[in-house]
Amino acid sequence: MVIKTKMIILIILIFSLNTKIIYSEMTREEINQHLNAAEIFYSSGNYTSALYEFNLIKDIENMSKEKQINYYIKLAVCYKNLDIYDKSIEKLNNALEIDKFNPVIYLNLAEIFEKTGLYEEAIKNYNKVIELNYKDLFYVYYGLAKINQKSGLLSKAIEYYTKALTIKLEPEIYKKLSECYEAMHKFELSSSMLEKYILTKPTVENYMHLSFLFMIQKKYDKSIDLLNTAKNISSNQDEIDLHLATILFKKGDFEKSKKILNELLNKNPESGLLHFLKGFMLYFENENKNIIIKEMNKSIKFAKSEMLKNYAEYFLDFIKTKK
Repeated sequence: MVIKTKMIILIILIFSLNTKIIYSEMTREEINQHLNAAEIFYSSGNYTSALYEFNLIKDIENMSKEKQINYYIKLAVCYKNLDIYDKSIEKLNNALEIDKFNPVIYLNLAEIFEKTGLYEEAIKNYNKVIELNYKDLFYVYYGLAKINQKSGLLSKAIEYYTKALTIKLEPEIYKKLSECYEAMHKFELSSSMLEKYILTKPTVENYMHLSFLFMIQKKYDKSIDLLNTAKNISSNQDEIDLHLATILFKKGDFEKSKKILNELLNKNPESGLLHFLKGFMLYFENENKNIIIKEMNKSIKFAKSEMLKNYAEYFLDFIKTKK
């Protein structure tokens, strides 16, 4: 898809060069026609067609300074959204030659440098937008927050995410804040942020992760309630039941946990993971050693990963040597 898009852009550029030879000068009416067409495509997110129309426009220097800057910025945005970053930067630099104090130019440069992993350049340009007193700093704070999160500077990331939220209540930020707090082992704050995010994104994945966060806090009833909610909207009941069995085990409800595991094993008798978990639970119930050994041998036999096999073998040796 990327190759196809770049081929289209190449054809557009070649065609544009050819049209320059044919038309040495465009009338104001022709320029306006192409500009209007480009604006329509641009507003609808059809950046390939917008780029085609923008590149047909000649005699840019005859436009007003304001229109020239707008032209270069929108041309740059088209290239940026088509992942052609070198051309986007080139057009933004064209705009900077006309106006070095336009914050929108620096904002677009910052976003490109962020996307390409050039974080120092991105930060420099985001700070330039702040310095120029841009009226809407949401994307500046959001961009700086994401860079700091990726760099492991979580407290700084939280600071910028919070600033972004004061400007715009973007639900995705609650998820990002939850990730930051979780990485800092501040699980109560992490679950609080994820609860806010779930109000707008009630997915199975989000319910299951929130359940996990409550389990870490030993809030088992909340954790179980969330898994039951996830079951109501999930097509993969077995995966959720596996998590449910684990939480019930941690809660100390061994009978319910074992019942769910046995039901899962009836449906998946060759699951190495299920046999491992059953053997592990039986050990904590002080079950007969031979029964536990039997489950671990099945786990080793059916294990689909070397890691699971190694864990089962280690636990089996531990059981055999335990008096």
